[in-house]
Amino acid sequence: MAQEGDCYYIFARDHCGNLSDASNQGCIIILNATNQPGYNQLTWNSYRDWYDGVQSYNVYKNEDSTGWQLIGTTSSVQVNEFKDTKLGDSTIDFCYQVQAIENPGQYNQLSRSTVECVHQDATVFIPNSFTPYDQDGVNDKFGPVGLHIKDYSMRIYNRWGELVYETSESPADKTSASPAGDTEGKSWDGTSRGQFVQQGVYIYLITVTDYNGKQSYFKGTITMFE
Repeated sequence: MAQEGDCYYIFARDHCGNLSDASNQGCIIILNATNQPGYNQLTWNSYRDWYDGVQSYNVYKNEDSTGWQLIGTTSSVQVNEFKDTKLGDSTIDFCYQVQAIENPGQYNQLSRSTVECVHQDATVFIPNSFTPYDQDGVNDKFGPVGLHIKDYSMRIYNRWGELVYETSESPADKTSASPAGDTEGKSWDGTSRGQFVQQGVYIYLITVTDYNGKQSYFKGTITMFE
């Protein structure tokens, strides 16, 4: 809710230095946005105090600085929340602003809220097998996939605890690091030092970082088939 420091009055001074009476009180709309799995939740305080009162609120969104778009209008002035479920899979920044609309009358004013930006937490899927030998373009590489992943690091070990692959670049990078530097992208193509490793079970250690700076850790096994 708006606090006393978020409200204001306007005074006017004429050429003779005379000060007018105070205007009606205006209180800034403070918008709050929180990320939830699959949607962003918006809440805000009611705007006050227009003479004719508030009719409704428009909700605007700006994804990755592509421009403000109207995404919804509240059904009544009593509704001070909005759930945005239409989230771009590749979007990093979800920014929002609310606009109060005055009831039709003498002034027909508009007032905008503060701007609030949020990021979605990463959604991660890690497969349990892959088939790199046939190189048919289907399931040829191994690595975590999902939404809103900023970067990740990954290490692959064989059954004797020997490191066969390692990478730590961001998804935007096109190069990768491994014991022999022989891989493409971040995912593992089943090779080490330029040769396919033996089919079987390998151990992975993966750390995923999302755009909120939150890290998730995964440990498991991946089976490599011919």
